[in-house]
Amino acid sequence: MLDANALAAAAFESGALSMPALEELGARDQHDLDKLLKDWKLTPATMAFKLENRRVPEHMPLKWYPSPHLLYISLKIATGIARGNARICISAPPRHGKSKLCTHYGPLWVLENFVNYHVALVTYGADLSTDFSREVRDSIEWNEDLLDVRLRQDASRLARFLTNKGGSMTSIGLGGPFTGRGAHVLFIDDYIKMIKEALSPTIRQQQWEWFTTTAMTRLEPGASVILIATRWHKDDLIGKIRKEFGDKWEYIVLPDIAGEDDILGRKVGEPLFPQRFDLEALAERKILLGTKFYDAIYRQQPHDDSEGFTQREWVTVVNEIPTGPMRYLRVWDMAGTESGNADYTAGGLFGLHIESKTVYLLNMIRKRMTALKVELKVKEVADLDGKDTRIVIEQESGSSGKAVIEHYKANVLEGFSMEGYYSNRHKLVKAQPFLAGMEAGRFKILSAGWNKDFIDEFESFPGEGPGIHDDQIDVCAIAWEKLLGKRKLPVAWGRDVISDTNLTLNERIQKLATLARERDARKARAGGHFGLVRGATFGR
Repeated sequence: MLDANALAAAAFESGALSMPALEELGARDQHDLDKLLKDWKLTPATMAFKLENRRVPEHMPLKWYPSPHLLYISLKIATGIARGNARICISAPPRHGKSKLCTHYGPLWVLENFVNYHVALVTYGADLSTDFSREVRDSIEWNEDLLDVRLRQDASRLARFLTNKGGSMTSIGLGGPFTGRGAHVLFIDDYIKMIKEALSPTIRQQQWEWFTTTAMTRLEPGASVILIATRWHKDDLIGKIRKEFGDKWEYIVLPDIAGEDDILGRKVGEPLFPQRFDLEALAERKILLGTKFYDAIYRQQPHDDSEGFTQREWVTVVNEIPTGPMRYLRVWDMAGTESGNADYTAGGLFGLHIESKTVYLLNMIRKRMTALKVELKVKEVADLDGKDTRIVIEQESGSSGKAVIEHYKANVLEGFSMEGYYSNRHKLVKAQPFLAGMEAGRFKILSAGWNKDFIDEFESFPGEGPGIHDDQIDVCAIAWEKLLGKRKLPVAWGRDVISDTNLTLNERIQKLATLARERDARKARAGGHFGLVRGATFGR
């Protein structure tokens, strides 16, 4: 007789459960499969599919779509926790549904199926952790007709709630207190909040020390650890685990686009979640992020710091600028000393070609000067640039920085359009849009004698140490932001609708397969890309 559990795990969880596969089953096998698929508590994915879609109106699409990569992750989590002592690192691009599955339905699935287990959830901050805890708690309360687990009314706080079966869920921020609480399953998700944290060796080391000395020491015998993240840096938490523990952990790496020997069986070049991010959308993100950030965040292949963030061949030198309307901007990063090891005062003149949205660096002044000589130079250059050229001066922190800006407005550049610019972001974070634009060929420099110093500084960025400077790059980063703004990524969605909510899980999957074949047929005829189910809630 067919082993129904093995069949369901292999077919449903691998994403291979399509119409042709179902048609090949015998009648008895088909009956066993139908019966098993009704056990929606089988994995976190089957639970998510059931609970997320149960109240979807007939005219609306599925709210949670069982993408193959989510089904694969779900199977790994379910089997690992069931066996015990699981150590799993899952890395995937942002907004690909991993948190919804792992951090919402992972704990819910554990509390329903392992009734006396204590679950711990850790994210970069206590607020985010309790947000996920709220989702788990709400799912329990809203689905009491389906779930066996119940909240204990005398212990239902978001940060820690208990169940009627003796289980519990604790939610904390990374680095927070874990004393006196143990865990049978530890979920760690989104342990880095933003890129500037990933770039800080101090923060990375603090995260590692908390993980090893606090989190891992709170595990019960046989406990499992599931770590879900987008990679940011080669030495981030997953990177350190790889280095220290090697093959004692299982690593599930899901890049945005399939390469050779893809673990999901995708064809080379196939996107991970085409229903949300097709190849065109991913290409746009690569242009906006640049290769180094994109490789880390979307391909899960962070570069080593020694490889550098820039390449000399990205610099395009032109002999003339195109005709057409231009918007001009002069940006200053000022120092105030002539000593040999001090930073330079740098002032760049930039032109934005309106039609092509390309930025041209037309002139760069770079010199060590006293504060008085800087004032004289800024005024001299402003007169030469003309009052049609806006002026931006980088502002230092604190009241002294504000005072300098006010002094220049009132006494040095009166009558000119001038503003201060303050940012406390990491220099690499601030420069990232400019670097991506340079790589994409949308930032060019006019041929002149200052080119060599600029290119040398660009190639060494963001190096540190004696003789290494970043004044010109800082100026370019400010100019790029001021001329082009902080561009937000669009979310372009379309949708194919499955409207019949009375269909069984098996029938819905069959209908999904039918839609997929129809999509592929349309794609073959039109030569374009079509998504399957779009417009749904896939992440938090």
